[in-house]
Amino acid sequence: MEQETRRTVAIFAALLAGVAAVVAWWTARAARLPHLVGVQVVYAVGEGGEASDHPPPVAADARVRGYALIAFRRGERGPLRYLCGHPRVVVQGQPINVEPLSAWPASGGVLRGLWMTVEPDLPGWPNVGPEDAHRLQYKEFLAPDLGRELHVEVDWRAYSDSFLARPLPGVALRAGPYRLKVRVAAYASEHDIVPVQWVSSPGAEDVFAGRVPVVIRDVALPGLDGRRAAPFFRLSCFTFAANVWPDGGAGWSLPLTPGELVERRLIVTPESFAAGLVGGNVLAPPWQGPRRVVARGDRFVAPSGAPLAWGREVGAGDALRHGQAYFVLLQDDGDGVLSLRDTVAFAWMQPGYTAPLGIALAAVTDQLELLRLSATGGS
Repeated sequence: MEQETRRTVAIFAALLAGVAAVVAWWTARAARLPHLVGVQVVYAVGEGGEASDHPPPVAADARVRGYALIAFRRGERGPLRYLCGHPRVVVQGQPINVEPLSAWPASGGVLRGLWMTVEPDLPGWPNVGPEDAHRLQYKEFLAPDLGRELHVEVDWRAYSDSFLARPLPGVALRAGPYRLKVRVAAYASEHDIVPVQWVSSPGAEDVFAGRVPVVIRDVALPGLDGRRAAPFFRLSCFTFAANVWPDGGAGWSLPLTPGELVERRLIVTPESFAAGLVGGNVLAPPWQGPRRVVARGDRFVAPSGAPLAWGREVGAGDALRHGQAYFVLLQDDGDGVLSLRDTVAFAWMQPGYTAPLGIALAAVTDQLELLRLSATGGS
């Protein structure tokens, strides 16, 4: 009997030791499992160079890639490590020691990315009051055709126009500022569809705090500096009630006032878009006092009837104003005088774009005000 008891005790002890060994192995393994900590998007412009959260302005023909910069730890207390598909990364001006994506431990499963654009929710709205503040917010739009890799080619395509029967020219423009968000998830195997863990980069709710990196592509703009003008395109255009502009007033619910949103280049008004294109300062219009011009056929003339000649009475950077609408003169159509066929840039209830003056006006108005640049003088 004693022998059987000893045998039973020995078997139980062996089983207990086995269980303890398995638990110890599992605990040690769990302590080494990789845990996703965070991710942000960085951009690399052209060939070579570095990927950054503050990329330089992008020439119209330059190639741009977006990368997921992934932070993770092995275990709860392991050192913070970074993964990226680009070998050189700078964040907030400081180089980051990154490892290749292959450094992600196999025990962590398979990493995939889900890409979204961060764009204005609406192209514009008139006479915004406190109750309309939500219309100025940004939104995230799924971009499934960008694939599931941890890097993408940036093509400046807008995904915010899916609800439109026909894309608005100012929304469809493939230039100006562009923002991406990425959700990085770890899957137990390449065949799984439910992730075991995930992290997301800053998105729409972080735009007003300046936490979403932006890359800006030059705009082809005749007569003016397309690089200086680029930050003001692809921004929704709003006008504001008198008691709201520029400080928001009572009941304003956004963390930034309308004036701050304009100054930080997150939205435009018709005037700030025009001023930004011409002088770069959205809150300091660069023109002299207005002078009246009159429609005559397909041309605009001085009240005396004298034509307005390009190079003398009008030039690139001057503006026409009708009510709250501004039209920045860019280029003559070849007849030498101000006419409906001349090219202008403008923003009105949608992001800015260029068009012939006649299309921009929509309907010929009898009178406009001509605003001349201070440097050119008036006549």
